[in-house]
Amino acid sequence: MKKGKLWKVAQSIIKTGDQFTGIAREVENRLTTNPEIAVATRH
Repeated sequence: MKKGKLWKVAQSIIKTGDQFTGIAREVENRLTTNPEIAVATRH
């Protein structure tokens, strides 16, 4: 494997991780604004 290929893979993983974190925060914000859902999701 070339160094460039690994770098591209790492960058795409980081980018995807950032997107996932953003989505997770958005979901969390929506859950905390709706008490019924917030209670249901916290086991």
